[in-house]
Formats: sequence, C-alpha cells, structure tokens
Amino acid sequence: MIRINKINYNLARDKRVNIARSGLCCMFLLLLSLVFLVFGINTLSLRDKQVRTDKSKLNFYNQRLSEMAQKTAVYERDVKKIGFAWREKVRFANSLISRKVFAVQDKLNTLEELLPLGVYIKDLFIKTQPGSALQITLVADSYESLFEAYKRFSPFDPAIKSENQVEGIYHARISLNIKSDASHEKD
Repeated sequence: MIRINKINYNLARDKRVNIARSGLCCMFLLLLSLVFLVFGINTLSLRDKQVRTDKSKLNFYNQRLSEMAQKTAVYERDVKKIGFAWREKVRFANSLISRKVFAVQDKLNTLEELLPLGVYIKDLFIKTQPGSALQITLVADSYESLFEAYKRFSPFDPAIKSENQVEGIYHARISLNIKSDASHEKD
C-alpha cells in the first residue's frame, strides 16, 4: 500500500484573516464590478439607441420603397394601357392596308399632279369609306391660280364650300370626289 503525505503550506506570517484587508479587497472588486456594470449598461443603451435609429431609417426606406413600387405599378399599368391602345391603332391601320379598302396614296398622287404653280394645300381631310369626298383647303397667291386649280379639279366634281381673301392670299375650301383605281378600292 502506498501512502501519500499531504503537505500544507501556509506562507502567511499571521494565520489569522485580516478583515480590513479582505474588506478593502472586496470593496475594490465590488467597485470594479460596478464600473464595468455602468460601462456595460451605457454601451447597451447607446447600441439600443443606434438600433432604434437604424430601425426608423429602415422603416423610412421601406416606406419609400413601397411608394416607389406602387408608383412603378401605376406607371406599368399606364404603359400597358397606352401600349394596348397603340397596338389597336396599328392593328386597325394594318387591317386597312391588308384589305386595301382605301388607297390614300393614289388620291394624294392625283392631287399633286393637278395642283398648278402658286397653289398649295393647307388642310386635307380624308374619310376612310370608299367613294367618300375629299375635303381640302387650298391657298393661292392669286385668284387666277386658284381658278386654274378649279379648272384642273373639274373632272372630280369640285364643290366649293367657302372662298375668301386675307392680305392678298386666297383661301378656298373645296370637296372633291377622286376615285382611286378599281384595283385598289372595293365598293
């Protein structure tokens, strides 16, 4: 059997506990603990203020983001609506072109060939129905030029709606029945 001897070392000169010294050490440790506690509470409160500030900024930015998302949705809806309306207009124009119900180019070419020198078209109104009359406003620098235009338009049954003169310029509103080629216009 092996025996182990216990050795006790007491290095203190006096084996009694010094209450004043122990109390002073405890007070020092308690004071140090209080300093760390106050420092910790202060740090936590500063972090809490920072977190609240950051949350308020985040809420503000989230609100702005949701407003922007709503505006974007409204803009996208408006763009889709405008795009739909535009596609409808294009579809209508393409249907006219594909059916060739109304040959505008032939009528405009005829008008261009018939206009004498000094006579210009100010306004032009064309209906899309086949055989409909063409409404134009002519501007001429002299009455003779305007009368020459009337003579040239005579094969197309011109109907003079109005005629006036303003500062030496003659204006006339007339209606013409220009028929397109039979290959282009269907009745």
